[in-house]
Amino acid sequence: MALVLDRDRVEMSGVGKVLLAVLSGAAGVIHLAMVPSHWGSSAVEGIGFALTGWAQIVIAVMMLTSPSRGLLRVTMLVNVFAVGVWMISRTWGLPFGEHSGEPHAAQFIDLVCVGLEVSLVVLAAWWLEHPDFGRNWHGRALAVFAIVPIAVVALATAALASPSARNHAYCQSIGATWVFDYHNSTIEDEIAEALKGRECVGVLDAWSRGSIAQCARVILKLDVGDGGRRWVQTVLPNAEMVGEEMPEGVEVGYGK
Repeated sequence: MALVLDRDRVEMSGVGKVLLAVLSGAAGVIHLAMVPSHWGSSAVEGIGFALTGWAQIVIAVMMLTSPSRGLLRVTMLVNVFAVGVWMISRTWGLPFGEHSGEPHAAQFIDLVCVGLEVSLVVLAAWWLEHPDFGRNWHGRALAVFAIVPIAVVALATAALASPSARNHAYCQSIGATWVFDYHNSTIEDEIAEALKGRECVGVLDAWSRGSIAQCARVILKLDVGDGGRRWVQTVLPNAEMVGEEMPEGVEVGYGK
């Protein structure tokens, strides 16, 4: 492949090389940072994240040192593949690994990484057809352009430092099979979808007043088996502490 890429070398503008390298490097760093948490729950996912991250890092380095039409095409293929796998994992679940067929909830860090990858695909295609784009930029144009890679790095940093990324990694590292973000408006449906086909014996709510009714609505969507009880146990001491009306058909147990 190296010979093909060298033979197909293209004189890209510095603007194109820097922007594509920053985008690919940022996506690669995010993937590598998430390897430990995913490896803890599935070795297959961990390996996939590691391979994708290193591929994106290598692309970033090569984009700065030896850009070529072949490299631009590889950039598009790698990132189209990465986005495709992510979409499958968030809709139907991956067909392999320890959690095959189990869709995952989208997190802020996921959306940032996918945004970087989609941008990579679009911009790599653009510079493949217009390698000289940005070559004649000077002064104010370059100053304005400099904001873009800085913003990309800042966004990637914010994603890595976000609570969803830290908590996701921590929960998976201690053995959680699924991790959901309670800020998501679709969390009830996400939990119900993840538990589809499994028999539920009850729900323990140890969070807050507002989450008890959510737990009750979730268990109404789950299979509790023949003669099973739709039961929610909370740490709150009494019904007055719930603060909202519970749906019918759900039993609630209170802490003492």
